[in-house]
Amino acid sequence: MWPKNILFYRVNHEDFTIDKNTIEQQVSEFSYKPCGPTDKQRFGWTSVFPGVKEQVFIDNNLLVLRAKKEEKILPASVINDEVKEKVSEIEIKEDRRLKKVERDRIKEDVLLDLLPRAFSRKSYTTIIADLESGLFMVDCGSFKKAEDVLSLLRKTIGSLPVVPAIPEKAIESTLTEWVKSEYEPSGITILAEAELKSVVEAGGIIRCKDQDLKTDEVINHIDANKFVTKLALCWQDRITFVLSEDGSYKRIKFSEELSEQNMDIPKDDVWGLCSANYQLIASELVAMFKDMTKQLESD
Repeated sequence: MWPKNILFYRVNHEDFTIDKNTIEQQVSEFSYKPCGPTDKQRFGWTSVFPGVKEQVFIDNNLLVLRAKKEEKILPASVINDEVKEKVSEIEIKEDRRLKKVERDRIKEDVLLDLLPRAFSRKSYTTIIADLESGLFMVDCGSFKKAEDVLSLLRKTIGSLPVVPAIPEKAIESTLTEWVKSEYEPSGITILAEAELKSVVEAGGIIRCKDQDLKTDEVINHIDANKFVTKLALCWQDRITFVLSEDGSYKRIKFSEELSEQNMDIPKDDVWGLCSANYQLIASELVAMFKDMTKQLESD
């Protein structure tokens, strides 16, 4: 349940609210249902924590939802081979070349025939929303996946005016300055990992790992018109992560102090343990994000 990647979104409409009295009913109407024989995929809300039946966690200003996606796996090579075989049989039998529309129809028939026998891939995406600050945190590594689950929530509650929470000042400019200068951002430790990308097309990408970033070797790359587009950081000795130029926080790791804070709660109390952990996760991520944003936007 501890998130590994987080994309932050913020509410951009001051009158937006979530009706805590109706959201459970709204979510239940968009529950996940398994794929049928001819379904390519299904997407819907599932149990908010593994091991419980409830689909909504809402306590004071914290909302947690979890979506489940099931996709049928059909390799393109398998489909193409099957289509080629059927097309070849018909063309030989009828002594003519099939038109594109006929080939497309055969492909549709092949898909319908193969779908019931296809393997399923299942994935989960969690939304952690701090309703007081208006921050929505999506536990995933791509904006496409985040937008999919936010669209599901938008459909569920009728409206969701959120946008990516990205500083106005270019993140890569700030990260580059942090590495190049003697300045140390308050409460933030620069770790020994970064990616530098040239501003010139085809100018190259440099990836550094387990390397002191304050060396002349790295600074020379910056002087040669490369920007720091990814940087490993540690916030308050509590959370480590890699911050990217697009505003994504990846490879998040919480300190042992945090991850073990609720270990006194019995493991068989799934609801109590997960609730306490998500309260902790949300408060730490919100505090980290606010501090990081403040420092990224400062001159």
